[in-house]
Amino acid sequence: MPPRLAALVRRHVATHVVVAGAAREIGARFSGLDDLLVVAHSNVPGRVYSPDAFKLVESLQRALETDANAGGSISLVDLQKQTGRLFHNNDPRFAMWMQTTSELSGMTYLMETSVPAPGILDPYRSRDATSLAVRVFYRDHRAPTVEGAIERLERFAAD
Repeated sequence: MPPRLAALVRRHVATHVVVAGAAREIGARFSGLDDLLVVAHSNVPGRVYSPDAFKLVESLQRALETDANAGGSISLVDLQKQTGRLFHNNDPRFAMWMQTTSELSGMTYLMETSVPAPGILDPYRSRDATSLAVRVFYRDHRAPTVEGAIERLERFAAD
């Protein structure tokens, strides 16, 4: 191997080791650096604002969070809970999602229009209201972790 190429390879390997070490440290201290995006889809427009859709997404989150490698998850359900809590002077009793389709869609409208950046909820739901997304954060992306996540998803879908 030419000396210049060997130096580039050594520098790349050293950089990769530093980045891998940083990723491990972030994964250990926080929810995780690697995420899995799960999308729940319906062919019926507006279906994502029904209470049973929120219940399904919340139970999916809890099922995926049972994995020891999962550090946490986030979805529109979590954002709705926190918004409800904030609207009621940070009272934890109101950290719940609304109970009817009109309440759910109304709260989402308030969340969407009360921020200066349009599309702030796009990572969590589709604009045509046919899909909801769940992001689950994992501490690593090794094969056993990914296989465990897929296995949990398959078990959840079978139930």
